Amino acid sequence: MNGQTEKTMLAVTVNEGLWASSMAPEGVLERWRAGDSETITAGQALAEVRIEGALHEILAPGPGKLIQSLRAGELVQPGDRLGWVEDNATAS
Repeated sequence: MNGQTEKTMLAVTVNEGLWASSMAPEGVLERWRAGDSETITAGQALAEVRIEGALHEILAPGPGKLIQSLRAGELVQPGDRLGWVEDNATAS
């Protein structure tokens, strides 16, 4: 490498499977459990989405820094991206 840090961006999405038994076309991003720009770990609960009264945790796809794209209270649909996890592949 040339001394630069390589970054990977992992999408934080709403799993389409959460709608498997739902008739609702959308849900609501209830709240973030991790802050914007916060360093997080793989599998950490990042957010909560409500679909037809049921609350579902959205987990981190990998370690890194959380970058939020949506705000709490916004509507979400299956597969929507809530944000990104910026993963530094090579630590400086």
